[in-house]
Amino acid sequence: MKKLFCAAAALFMALTMTSCSAVQVNARMFVQLMGISETDGLYELTVQVYNSTDSEDSDPQYKALSGSGRSISEAADMIMRSSGRQLFFGHCTAIYANESIIRDSGKLKALAGERISAGCPVFFTHTPKEAVSAVNADELSGIVSHYQSEGLAERADLKTVTAAAKNNTIAIIPMWDDKICGSAIIMPNSTSELNISETAALDLMRSAKGIRLSVLGGSMTLGEAEGSVYYQSKENGGEYVIDMSLKCRIDETGSSANAEEYAHEAERIISLSSEEICRRGLSEGFLSIILPQSHTSEGNITFAVNVTAEVS
Repeated sequence: MKKLFCAAAALFMALTMTSCSAVQVNARMFVQLMGISETDGLYELTVQVYNSTDSEDSDPQYKALSGSGRSISEAADMIMRSSGRQLFFGHCTAIYANESIIRDSGKLKALAGERISAGCPVFFTHTPKEAVSAVNADELSGIVSHYQSEGLAERADLKTVTAAAKNNTIAIIPMWDDKICGSAIIMPNSTSELNISETAALDLMRSAKGIRLSVLGGSMTLGEAEGSVYYQSKENGGEYVIDMSLKCRIDETGSSANAEEYAHEAERIISLSSEEICRRGLSEGFLSIILPQSHTSEGNITFAVNVTAEVS
């Protein structure tokens, strides 16, 4: 009789716990992506979630939800109160964070406190909310794997970024992909070639196709552009070196028909534009770099643009 009673009690507990667990799962929203920013002590959290109560026969439905507060937990609580469901971060595919978060190891540790995997990729962006709303979580994993295989994102995980923030030395390597909307984070310790075709300078040049440069009273149309970008860390800062090779076509000869003279003048004009190229690159999220505050305040992030022009 005692054995029968124990068996019945065990069965009752199993059924009860299974039912409870099912209710908990249905009450959860599974976070696929999260974006976190902090400005003047106010945190804004945006999550892209999969609704576990959607029909099994329908395609996964994702949506972005946002909340704010004086802490990450408070911002998450706002989302949970407005949705009536709990947030589950265990399946988070990636974290998008602004500069204030990435610089602070304490804030990064708070993310780990939300039970996010230490191996979760971290991306830098000025606009985490917009990035989370734009990125397709289903496609992100494959893209991240690609960049890892290229050696650009192998250290861009929550654990390593937290350690780098503690040491106060982080560099941002651009990952130019519409489906990523961010940058991978590494710690530079040598000269690194950024093996990415869509560099800031080249992208600006490509977007300027058809633009006519005024050269020696005539004009020249910009053609193809190729090149490389290097980042070199220094003891108290860093330097980007942009090597560009341009192919130009002479439209109007103006005061000289000498191709070499045109090429020299074209290089001079484009080199004078290097400051604007770098300014545009920084403001648009490319060539984004974060070094210790003392470095940036001293202006020790420098740029060099080397241009060669082939004129036909």
